[in-house]
Amino acid sequence: MVRTSDEQEPTSSDRQFAKNLVERIVAECPNRYPGSRDEHRAQVILRAQLTRLGGTATWRRFRFCRSLYLTLGSHFALAVVATALFFVNPLVAAVMHVLLAVSYIADSNRWFYALRSLLPKATASNLLVTFAPRKKMRRRIVISAHADAAPTGWMFQQSGLGSVEKTPKLLRQLGRPLLIAVIGLGVVAAIEIRTWASGYYWPTNPGAFYGFSFYFLVLAVLNLQVWWKNQTVPGANDNLSSCAALPVLAKRLKAVQPDDIELVFVVAGCEESGTGGAYQLAKELRGQWNADETDFIVLDSIGGGELCLFQEGEMIPWKIPEHLQDAVLEVAQCEERFKKIVLFPLPAGATDAIAFLSQGFKAVCLGRIDRHLGTPRNYHLPSDTPENLDYDEVMETVDFTEQLALFLANAEADSSVAGTAHRAEA
Repeated sequence: MVRTSDEQEPTSSDRQFAKNLVERIVAECPNRYPGSRDEHRAQVILRAQLTRLGGTATWRRFRFCRSLYLTLGSHFALAVVATALFFVNPLVAAVMHVLLAVSYIADSNRWFYALRSLLPKATASNLLVTFAPRKKMRRRIVISAHADAAPTGWMFQQSGLGSVEKTPKLLRQLGRPLLIAVIGLGVVAAIEIRTWASGYYWPTNPGAFYGFSFYFLVLAVLNLQVWWKNQTVPGANDNLSSCAALPVLAKRLKAVQPDDIELVFVVAGCEESGTGGAYQLAKELRGQWNADETDFIVLDSIGGGELCLFQEGEMIPWKIPEHLQDAVLEVAQCEERFKKIVLFPLPAGATDAIAFLSQGFKAVCLGRIDRHLGTPRNYHLPSDTPENLDYDEVMETVDFTEQLALFLANAEADSSVAGTAHRAEA
């Protein structure tokens, strides 16, 4: 009897399994907007694959702002409004610009949400599938991926064609566009305060004042256009490539799972709206899990370029936990194909890893970047389809993640055994 897609299990042909799973979710859940029914349906499909391997599934519901681009657009649209208020009251304009800068810095670093908390929210879910240890738990290894797909719009187009062979996108030429914008908020506020103190109603530095104000307008228009368009891409690479990796990794790791290691696979929601699912999950788990015995491996866009270890922080670079970075470098030396892994500081945006880091957990994110583009191939474009996904790259990342998880699971046990032997000799 031929198996249906629901009944298919990871086999020795892990590559074909991942390909079939990506194609199925794209076909059955084409509009996986953060907090949507299709996002949840994709999580249900993945739950079936993971629980069939013996895992125990739990759902955690939450509410979060649906659109990152409404959040961004609102910040910079209000910055334009504040600029207009300069000609009425420079001090009020300065206060608004400072508050917007504080709001975005806090939002970007997941410290707290100010303006975002006032925007419309949707109900979504996080899925956790746990493979419990057979003895008292010594360590927990969590592998996470997000199920939602990204919206698209003008800012992601290249010459209007979406061709991955063309030059990098408009704003990426600026390096760290949102950091520049926040610095601009501070500069404009300083000009406004100086103008207010002088008693004149003409900017003391009109070039910087109008230049940054125009930049705020551009950012507002580009981000609000993405929100208004409200169209998601297929998201085969970002991030079904990682979702399809989870059952493959579960099958492999379960077969060699140490007795005192707990394995948890997370399918998060609302990543594309600003790592919402991971942020809510991390807040819930902060009082339930011991951060010192938990390691998070986040997978994001694992088939679109060179293998990378991402460094989070579009405003302030976040330090990668030392033992996780050391583990990545150690595993990279095990095979020639892994030695090309590079550290890639994210110039804008974030992955779910920053949400876990912000709540005191230890996390790293692995993904792939096309170094010519500065992003994964087909990033947030309609061309992010199963046909354009490089499954060889996906499987190489799966192999690396498997070795990394095993290294983390066994490292502490090995050091403990070595320590015991050393003490015995002494």
